Amino acid sequence: MHILQGKAPESPPECGPTPSEIAAMVRLNREKAGLTQHQLATRMGSTQSIVARWESGEHEITMANLTRIAYALGVVFVVRFGAKGGK
Repeated sequence: MHILQGKAPESPPECGPTPSEIAAMVRLNREKAGLTQHQLATRMGSTQSIVARWESGEHEITMANLTRIAYALGVVFVVRFGAKGGK
């Protein structure tokens, strides 16, 4: 068994939107598309209650579901990596 000695590694800083910000983006894009929660859910093969839970932040949205949401809304879901400090 290997035991780490000394200072524990630091957690990486938050980068990007929080789960609640992602939920707000989903809601905003759904509304911009003129869709109800039920209509979005139908396009995704899901239920209105699941969409409501995502938008309220009650359930975090997985990457797979973000991809499905984007497809149903006709928008692009992008994940970016970049150098620290914006270089």
